[in-house]
Amino acid sequence: MIMRDTQLIILNYKRLENVLRIAYRFQGFMPIVIVNNGQKSNLEISKVLFHNNKENKLCIERWYWAAKSKSKYSIILDDDILPTKHCLFKLRKNVAEFPKSLISIYGKNSNNAKKYEDLIDVWCIDKEVDYAVGSCLAVDNDSLREVFDNYIKPWGRIERGDDLLVSLAFSHYFKSKHRTIATEVTLLPEKDVGLNKHPDHTKMRWKIIEDFKKLHYEQSK
Repeated sequence: MIMRDTQLIILNYKRLENVLRIAYRFQGFMPIVIVNNGQKSNLEISKVLFHNNKENKLCIERWYWAAKSKSKYSIILDDDILPTKHCLFKLRKNVAEFPKSLISIYGKNSNNAKKYEDLIDVWCIDKEVDYAVGSCLAVDNDSLREVFDNYIKPWGRIERGDDLLVSLAFSHYFKSKHRTIATEVTLLPEKDVGLNKHPDHTKMRWKIIEDFKKLHYEQSK
């Protein structure tokens, strides 16, 4: 394997065709774990680990896998994005240089936002950002473990905003900003299961930001 120190983590929830396309693209290139969230699969692919969850443990599950990974780094990948190998190399290079930050292809800047829709999108360019969006994102697993018990686990199985929660945790604990990279990716079919299709999706994500700031910033004043 070329990127043997970096594990690719993919959650599968009703988009198995996308997941398999990703798995075969990077099979043998790096360690891969596919977590079937609330559904069982008997598929076997050489050099790919499958794990079946009896229930849907939501997107926060991917951070649990990163936190217990034996790899130095994890790349968390949504199952509707197909990156290039160059993209994964660049994520790996940047997270090694900035281990206290999350490195992603997609981020958001606050710009004194009063609601989620006010956040400024940053997509596939080199830039510092306030929040790393978990579309295709690299994390230093040791840094994640530093914040996991105190910042992540107490929130339980949140329905939205796991990427925002981890972004906020890193920023608060390490006093760091996050980074996006200039790259190109292929967007795969969302079908009808995208989280962003829920009518309260943005409100739920914004609430994570508000609740975290109340807990870790306002109470410390």
